[in-house]
Amino acid sequence: MSEEVVEDEESQLEDAPSAFPNSEDEEEDEGEDDEETELEHAARAGIRLLEENAQLQEELLQVQEQCSQAEAEKEELLRLVADKNVRETQLSEHLRKSIRENQSLLSELSCAEVEAKFDEADRRNSVLGRELASAHKQIGELKPLHFQLRESELELQMLRAKVEDQTRELAASVEEREEERELIQSLRYTIEIYQALDDPCAAKLDEMRSVSTREDDGPPVTPRSSPRRPSSSPRQRKRVDASGASPSQLLPPDIAHPAFDDRFSLRDENDRLLAELDHLGQQVLNLKLLEGISRTVRSPKKPPQPGASFVFPSAQDQDNSPSTVGPVGYGTSSRMRFLEQQVSVLQDLLQRFRVQWKYECATRRTVENDKADLLQRMEKMQVHLKHQCTACEKEREDLMAEGDDTSWENSAAVYETLLDHSANCQTREEQAEAEHICFSILRRLVDSWTTDKAKRMRLHDWLTNAIRGTGNRRPLYLYELSGEIASGFQVLLVPILREKFGVQVHVEKRLRNVIVTDLKMQVTGTDAAKAKACLQRISRSLMWLIDVESALIEDQEWVGDFARRKAAKMCANI
Repeated sequence: MSEEVVEDEESQLEDAPSAFPNSEDEEEDEGEDDEETELEHAARAGIRLLEENAQLQEELLQVQEQCSQAEAEKEELLRLVADKNVRETQLSEHLRKSIRENQSLLSELSCAEVEAKFDEADRRNSVLGRELASAHKQIGELKPLHFQLRESELELQMLRAKVEDQTRELAASVEEREEERELIQSLRYTIEIYQALDDPCAAKLDEMRSVSTREDDGPPVTPRSSPRRPSSSPRQRKRVDASGASPSQLLPPDIAHPAFDDRFSLRDENDRLLAELDHLGQQVLNLKLLEGISRTVRSPKKPPQPGASFVFPSAQDQDNSPSTVGPVGYGTSSRMRFLEQQVSVLQDLLQRFRVQWKYECATRRTVENDKADLLQRMEKMQVHLKHQCTACEKEREDLMAEGDDTSWENSAAVYETLLDHSANCQTREEQAEAEHICFSILRRLVDSWTTDKAKRMRLHDWLTNAIRGTGNRRPLYLYELSGEIASGFQVLLVPILREKFGVQVHVEKRLRNVIVTDLKMQVTGTDAAKAKACLQRISRSLMWLIDVESALIEDQEWVGDFARRKAAKMCANI
């Protein structure tokens, strides 16, 4: 293309001189050389211009090509931008859809969690209701045993207190008897000493025998002499002086002196023993006054008891003996009477303590026998209570084992017991609790019947139409039920529909085999007013439940355990 442009320019240059007319030939001749030079310069300039023009055309072509390429790239970029805008709009729409789907899924998830919580609460309430019913039954069975156990414990405590009191009394009586025994032994020893001292003939014969034996064996030994007390009473001196003459006349002269010295020592010992005897007598009198036994003291004129005859074997002989003459005999007889009185008092005390000891022993044996009987009864009752607790624990474990339909054993009896319990309730709280238990067990019954949502909705729609009195009154067939489930529907569902909703339902049972049963439930009548009131309560409870669910979803603070319990009771007490 550039070659064509150059050829056109050359043709124009060749034709250029013919284009200018020659007016003057002279000027042409003169300026012929100048023109040639100018033409040469012009040709050169034209050539340069043509070359530059060709270069410019080439550059223009390049620029045009670049512009066309830029336009093509611009179109491509515009197309890409449009595609990006389309994709952005699509992504934004998809994001909005996903956000809406996520919100709906979150709401469904929260609703499902609430339903799961309520289902778990209903299931737990049903289990607790069964356990409560069984616990009430067991408590009713164990109440008499508990009362008997408490009575036996009270009796055992009383008997233990009595045994402790009697043990303390026995210990005190044993101590008193020990003191009395020591006192009696000391008095017996004193009486024996007085008998030996107040029988001078026997004493002198003993002295003569001892002296004769000493003379036969060897030289006489001076008997032991005790130091005399510095202060002796005039009566004791008179007693010693009076007793020194009469025995000396009866004794031989060779043994008079040792016996006489021995008499002084014996009289000193006698004085000491008399002082001790006075002290003991005073103690006995004090004991007698403290114990309040002064009425048992005998008169000195009364003869002694047969049990006290061993103390005075020769009282008559001593009264008639020559040694009783004089003041010494008189003092000895008064002392003997005083000792006789004391011995009689001690014998009465001893007899009294023996009778009391026998009575205490008999009482203690009786108490021990009663205690042994009570312990045996307690052991028997404890064994019986353990057996009952074991049986109750096994029954509770059987009830808790809900793995299959076999856990619904004796369900008809359980349902009838619950209905009787709800009928016997008096207060509104007890009635509400019984209704809550019945509805929980009804829910558990439906859960045990099937987990198919279609069957459950069909039962729900049939019950709703029966309560409202709408729809076709066609019977409802429940196929292939176990015996426990069928008895539950027959025993529990019919009274609830009749009492709570005013719907009369007739149930027909058909046994297909030993295990499986079919039920045909048909509505025979409906109380319109009662059904309307029940529908109002149902709608109010459902509105309350919706409020509770919304509050749970929004995490409001006023929803707590009490509100959930109240909502559950309101939904149950329809």
